[in-house]
Amino acid sequence: IVAMIALVWLLQYRDFDQRMAALARDVQWAEQTLHLHLQSDREFLQELAHETADAQLSNSRFKDRPAQFLLINPHLSAIAWVDASRSVREAVSVASDGHNADTMFARPQQSQAFLTVRGSDQPVYSKAYVSERFGPSFEYLVPIRRGPDFLGTMVAEYPVSEMLRKLVPAWFSEKYHLSLSDADGQLLAQN
Repeated sequence: IVAMIALVWLLQYRDFDQRMAALARDVQWAEQTLHLHLQSDREFLQELAHETADAQLSNSRFKDRPAQFLLINPHLSAIAWVDASRSVREAVSVASDGHNADTMFARPQQSQAFLTVRGSDQPVYSKAYVSERFGPSFEYLVPIRRGPDFLGTMVAEYPVSEMLRKLVPAWFSEKYHLSLSDADGQLLAQN
């Protein structure tokens, strides 16, 4: 009886170990997938910022490139070119219902991110805010500089729920409960 109990315990322990190892692999895979998509987005925005600083990017060309990028990256809702006075110079959005890009930077979280990127040479993520159309969202801002002169930013808007829906495959969502929270622990989205 003792041997049977020990065998059952050992089998349960091995099963638990295997499940924990599978969980760790799947979570690491999901994290790497999100990281790779965000890295690709950062590289694209930095390329747009360099082209804008070098005056290689016209207004019409700006609309074409981000529109194509948004088509193949549905986790993004908008890409905007914002000048140094925080006016939206050009914007491309996935919304066809009148999502107004001119309302960008109307929230304190966005204003703070703009001031941070203006004062540094580094791209920054804004704090999460609630978008009327997409719910909890955040932005990634890349500075546009020509030498020491700050010319503005390239901005990408990320709806958190769209990131979960488009970047996390169905098998992961069926197997695990995934939620995203901000730095303060406030729930932003969950599957």
